[in-house]
Amino acid sequence: MQESKNYIIKFCEQTKSTEVSIDGYLVKYVLITYNDQYYPGLVNDIDFESQMVFIECMVRIGSKNENCFFWPKKIHDKNWYQLDEIRCMISEPEPIEGTNHFAVKQCEWEDAKRP
Repeated sequence: MQESKNYIIKFCEQTKSTEVSIDGYLVKYVLITYNDQYYPGLVNDIDFESQMVFIECMVRIGSKNENCFFWPKKIHDKNWYQLDEIRCMISEPEPIEGTNHFAVKQCEWEDAKRP
């Protein structure tokens, strides 16, 4: 069995940062950084050897800073990401009433945007 490394996982300030092993990401929601923008996604797999995670990401609606996303129905955005592309772990995005869209909890969204 391969030894698991520990990583600092950033959460919303209300839950603080914590140290967990890479397998702590599995089936968890995260915000990834891609082209200087944040996207929520669900970690579906982990490659322990390469220390990469396989994430299915949501698609943004609106401007690059807007907190409004949806799960694509036809073409899914699934890719392998380096751990340093994960900005933070988040709770499951919440549905926006009256739409098929979702938003990251506001405290988590604001916390992720801080340097």
